[in-house]
Amino acid sequence: MPEEGREWVETLPADVQGWKEVKDSPDADAFYQNMGDMRARMGNSLTVPGEDAGQDAMSEFYGRLVDKVPGVIIRPDDTNTEQMAAHYKSIGRPEEFKDYGLPEGVEDSGTIPILQEISHGLGLSPSQYNGMVVGLDKVISTQVANSESARVESVNTLREEWGAGYDRKHREAVLVAKQTGAPPQLIEQLESGKMGADTLKWVAGLAGAVSGKPNSIGDDPGGASELTKSEVKTKQAEIRANKAYWEPDHPDHKRLVKRMQELALIATPAEIKG
Repeated sequence: MPEEGREWVETLPADVQGWKEVKDSPDADAFYQNMGDMRARMGNSLTVPGEDAGQDAMSEFYGRLVDKVPGVIIRPDDTNTEQMAAHYKSIGRPEEFKDYGLPEGVEDSGTIPILQEISHGLGLSPSQYNGMVVGLDKVISTQVANSESARVESVNTLREEWGAGYDRKHREAVLVAKQTGAPPQLIEQLESGKMGADTLKWVAGLAGAVSGKPNSIGDDPGGASELTKSEVKTKQAEIRANKAYWEPDHPDHKRLVKRMQELALIATPAEIKG
């Protein structure tokens, strides 16, 4: 005998009576409602074509999938130009590379059109393009800042090495650059003080070679203020090694003492600023 209230189960085919849906339904109305819901869901379901299905079947499946799930993106065949073009368009790639525009805060140094063309070829969306350009701009800005910092540090070191003779040697370097027809960019860097120490030393050495004189001042007292630090130390050592410097009664004593005082008064130039 069926359980009380379960008599409706006896009206179902024998092979259906054991279904889970039957056991879970408290009455016939609930069972039939459940079956109707299942049929509706089945009507909206998609069957994935098997491995033996042809391309037409797959295309139809993808079309139905996109209709039912508008946000889904079908992975294209990267060897198929048409599919890739359609994919790029679907993620927002502009029709023309020039339509990418210029990200806010980025200045065009002449490379933006090249980056736009590359980005278009790679199928980047506008947001991806903007992210790439902004990131690249930060990298370049950091490299420029680091390069300028290294240049300033190298010139400060050269100022220490050349001592008070730095300004004279710098002027001579500018002069010889102009006289020998150096490129305008090199002359501009020399005049603006934006040249690195190694190049400045090379041009200053060239100035000495062109003039036929070493790039330093001789032994006259008037040139003491333009000696380099190493030259000052050498001359001081020479004076200390001279017995006349230590003998007050020697005829040359006063001159050597005065010369030592002149050498001691040579000031070290202040460090340059950027």
